[in-house]
Amino acid sequence: MEISSLTAEPRWQTPLFPQLRLYPLEGEYAAFNPLSGQTHFLNELSLEVLRLLHESDGLSSSQIVNAFSDGNDSAELETFRQSLGTHIHHLDELGLIARADD
Repeated sequence: MEISSLTAEPRWQTPLFPQLRLYPLEGEYAAFNPLSGQTHFLNELSLEVLRLLHESDGLSSSQIVNAFSDGNDSAELETFRQSLGTHIHHLDELGLIARADD
């Protein structure tokens, strides 16, 4: 195994996105997963991350941050960059995303 593959950022995808049933609720979304029977509550940012991953072949955390960037670093973007790992972990635990590399 190459060293670069050990240090490369994992890429994420959302294979279940087409099956999710999304219902808007006062600034959030209820996302019903008919495969698991579970409903999850997502904020707008979570939904945008899921949409972005759905439209791609899989993205790393850095690529997700870059997609939200307008080409300029801002305090909001830096805050997002710092919290994205936790955010990705949460979406993974809910079963809404999966590693694209697996």
